[in-house]
Amino acid sequence: MSAQPSVSPGDESPQPLLGQKIREQRAHRGWDQSRLAREAGISRTTLSQLENGKGPEPRPSTVGKVSQALGLPPAWWDDDRNAASAFDRATNPEVQAVAGRYPEIFANLTSTDWEELHSVFGTGGALTEEGVLTQVARLQEKRELIRQLEVVLETHLGEAATAMIRGLYERVVLPAESSAKVEEL
Repeated sequence: MSAQPSVSPGDESPQPLLGQKIREQRAHRGWDQSRLAREAGISRTTLSQLENGKGPEPRPSTVGKVSQALGLPPAWWDDDRNAASAFDRATNPEVQAVAGRYPEIFANLTSTDWEELHSVFGTGGALTEEGVLTQVARLQEKRELIRQLEVVLETHLGEAATAMIRGLYERVVLPAESSAKVEEL
């Protein structure tokens, strides 16, 4: 009998997805954080933490207030996630099979990591064992790089790292946004 991974999708908070969905809905309405916080009757700090997936697990009443302020039903943000997750798991079964064969490699994955891993497809379809192992290594490398960046940001090199990351980000994001605007014209 093979061991199962210690964390699987659904074991952790859906905060990052919730935050992303709130930002999308807020942006769609042209509201800034202050406006949504005021409309929901919560602090801007609470809303910021919610949108960024930081802080404690949000209270259902807080999520309810935000949903109501946006004019949406309480669980509006979760419906797509459940359907997409189920589809990804069903169409990429090798992920669980490989996790069962190599539980130590998968031991520290978060639910977000599992979601990402299940959603990756290789050339021609679902991942093979090699593809699953490659993707897990990439996830772990990315997590370690982010941890290292967080350490650097807390040092005297923080400003330099921030400037470098912003410069790189603009080279990736702004050209795509600029070409989209050109196409609109």
